[in-house]
Amino acid sequence: MTDTERTSRRAGRRLATAVAAQPSFPFAALVPAVAAWMAFAEGGFFVRVFAPATAVLATALAVALLALPRPRLARPSLPALAALAALVALCVWSFLSVTWALQPWIAFDGSLRILPPLLATALLVLWPLSSARATVLLTIWLVGVTAAAIVELANAHAATAAFTHFHQGRLAEPVGYVNANAALWMLGALVALIAAARRDLSAPARGAAAAAAVLLLSLAVLTQSRGWLVATVAVFFAALLLRELPRLIAFALPAVAAVVVLLPSLLAVYERYRPTAPGSDLVGPIVGPLALAAAGAFAVTSVLAWVERRGAADTVASGRRWRPLGPPLPGTAKGIAARSLLRVALVAVATAAVLAATDGRPADKARTAWREFTGAQQQAASNGARFVAGLGQQYRYDFWRVAWRRAGERPLIGYGAENFSPLYLRDGRSPETPYYAHSLPLQLLIGTGLVGLALSAIAVGGLGVGVRRSLASGDDVTRTLGVTAVLCGTYFLVHASGDWLWEFPALSTPVLAIAALAATASPRPPRGGSLPPRPAKARHANLVSLAAAVSCLLLAALLASQWAADRALRQGQRAGVDRPREARAQLELAAALNPLSPLPYEALASIQIALGEEDAARRSLKQALDRGPREPVALALSGLLELERGRTTSGLRAVRRAARLAPRNEALREIASRAASGRAPRAAAGLDLIRRDVARRTDRR
Repeated sequence: MTDTERTSRRAGRRLATAVAAQPSFPFAALVPAVAAWMAFAEGGFFVRVFAPATAVLATALAVALLALPRPRLARPSLPALAALAALVALCVWSFLSVTWALQPWIAFDGSLRILPPLLATALLVLWPLSSARATVLLTIWLVGVTAAAIVELANAHAATAAFTHFHQGRLAEPVGYVNANAALWMLGALVALIAAARRDLSAPARGAAAAAAVLLLSLAVLTQSRGWLVATVAVFFAALLLRELPRLIAFALPAVAAVVVLLPSLLAVYERYRPTAPGSDLVGPIVGPLALAAAGAFAVTSVLAWVERRGAADTVASGRRWRPLGPPLPGTAKGIAARSLLRVALVAVATAAVLAATDGRPADKARTAWREFTGAQQQAASNGARFVAGLGQQYRYDFWRVAWRRAGERPLIGYGAENFSPLYLRDGRSPETPYYAHSLPLQLLIGTGLVGLALSAIAVGGLGVGVRRSLASGDDVTRTLGVTAVLCGTYFLVHASGDWLWEFPALSTPVLAIAALAATASPRPPRGGSLPPRPAKARHANLVSLAAAVSCLLLAALLASQWAADRALRQGQRAGVDRPREARAQLELAAALNPLSPLPYEALASIQIALGEEDAARRSLKQALDRGPREPVALALSGLLELERGRTTSGLRAVRRAARLAPRNEALREIASRAASGRAPRAAAGLDLIRRDVARRTDRR
């Protein structure tokens, strides 16, 4: 038998032993695998990605409920169970909001987006893992995100035009939205930096984690996201409160220092950006320095880890205890004073950096930034990095103004999950047409009201209590999970409070999964296997498990139908006027699979208008308006068709209502104005106006 065969058999035996000890581990391992796959595929934003990914998790949970021992409601995991119950209630409440939503199909889509993090949390909370197995899941996800970063860097370098990977000089892929891209890289970087500080890992593994952190932090800088910068500062202050701060600083320093050295080259990418320039012109100059910086961080961290591990071996040999991520300073008055001194020094460094960045006038800069943010003052011109540019022309203040004002009109139940868009179309003052309020608390408040916001707070609070217990654990690996959850959770909550990150399952799923792991992990699996055997008399609990499993299978079937509906819609739109029979068959299939959405009938009507089939177009638009009476495009086209038939009153009423619902849509305003003056365009010409307006706003994110 060769050495390779012996190694393979040994690894196989270890894997079999691990699965036997915790049979839920293979199911739990699907969570980081699915989350990493969504990172490759536009962050899981589109139905074609998150629907199959969520169906996998739903099927896994159903099988686990049927095959694994009944979940034990252990006392340490009760806060996490309360959080899981709150997430389930939030999901149910979101689906109920479909009944009163302004756009029911949007509320339905928003409810589906809660499922990936919910199912991931359920798999990890109902069958708690040991701390060691939980860190394996983190490693799987980190490897996946690092692989996505490497592939994206290679693709951006090979791109024939920079705009396919950069949006206005900022790295936007693979997620497709710059700020969500920044969040993905930063979450991975935080996990990597903490892994580099873990003394229970080998020196090469810690060096590799530091190298991954250099890559991920560098890509985060390439996004030039100010939200990322603000959230990173919040993470810094959260780290100041941790007992593990000295070790985190010591082992994060090589990676962070490498990125600081690279900073001028990374920021220069934004200044060199030209949309049609080859990707190599932008990315080429940083590839070599980035590889050298990652290699340097790997070497320095590996040497430090090796030296520390030798010291740990000496400590164990002398009969003393060592801590993989424990504070190097004892909990005595002297140790506490030393940590306090370190915190003061770090705050002083941060203060000096702020003074340098604001030319010694932070208060004046803050007032100017606030005036620019609220639109009271024009954005100051800047030729440098976007980080130092003004805050004007991004319209978040107007998004939040509309969301807050409208939330006060229906505070308890909201307007339906994710139903911000129709409100802003009518009340907004900017030229933007956002789908989301760019703030998770406001999005919850305006979509699901105070009920949804309270359920979300309970979920966060329950997981927070569990994470706090992990931080207080005497086990070092458990405490590592707590530190990871605190820093990743802080980053996500702060950044998502000023942006629409929740809508990307590739972000929401790992964040809640990390929190669930930290809230439920224990130093060792429960005695007698992963879970105790199912009691013979717990017949009611078995029925609950069976009902939950059936519900999960129904959810998987629902998600499969939505994936098929989305696929049919896209195929019908591609067929278009070139293959009208195929287009009609596909769009009618999409409408049947998704009985809430008017989009298939709108697309079909557009094709019929282009082909001159006015009567068929009227029928399709009527079906679209039956599903979405407030759809401006369908109303405008329907009104133009009515005017062509000589029905002036009903036609004018429809086009005027369309313009009122979207008063800043130039195409609809022009159609209404021409119709009012008796010069209404034909439906085909009106459709061309609408399409040109859409073409001007192709970047809907």
